[in-house]
Amino acid sequence: MSERVKPAYTLAGKACSREAFYAAACDPLRPVVVQACAGAGKLWMLVSRILRALLAGAEPHEILAITFTKKAAGEMRSRLNEWLLEFSTASDEKLAQALSERGLSDDFLSKNGLLPAQKLRTVLSNLYQVTLQSPRGVQIRTFHSWFATLVKHAPLAVLQELGLPPAYELLEDDAQAIRLVWPRFYTLLQRDAGLHATYRAAVADVGRWGVQ
Repeated sequence: MSERVKPAYTLAGKACSREAFYAAACDPLRPVVVQACAGAGKLWMLVSRILRALLAGAEPHEILAITFTKKAAGEMRSRLNEWLLEFSTASDEKLAQALSERGLSDDFLSKNGLLPAQKLRTVLSNLYQVTLQSPRGVQIRTFHSWFATLVKHAPLAVLQELGLPPAYELLEDDAQAIRLVWPRFYTLLQRDAGLHATYRAAVADVGRWGVQ
């Protein structure tokens, strides 16, 4: 018996079309979690979500995207800048296609009482100039650099209360930190039965390496 072929796109557990999936995933007013394999287009979708937020009227500095690596952050910045530059000189047909691919087809705009299609295409073509004139651009950061910014601007009293240093150095190699932290963590496990039970359950679920 052959296995049932899984649908390429699902939304809230149900099969859906590509158009319906990206219309939901790119909507900046909807909180979403997207699960996809490598190379499935997550970067395209994330940057499209930023684009949709700008189209919805968000100021560039009001948008924050956080990722894990400098490489990923750089790729997101480059993709966004490339798109905005491309759309600034694109034909009306190309602008309509770009909007449709991100869930804003002419039909969708009309049915939902949103901006007229032609006006939204004008907004899209002007976004490059808008971002250039903005005092601060879209923030696309690693979580390390974002945390560093929070620490830098936090009141000293708050940092002291949380046990955080006023300044820190990012470790490219965390082996030294692991040797320092893990003995403390294991000591805490022995003192707290509830935490110990949670730790053992996590190890049983994903393995010791996964927990670490």
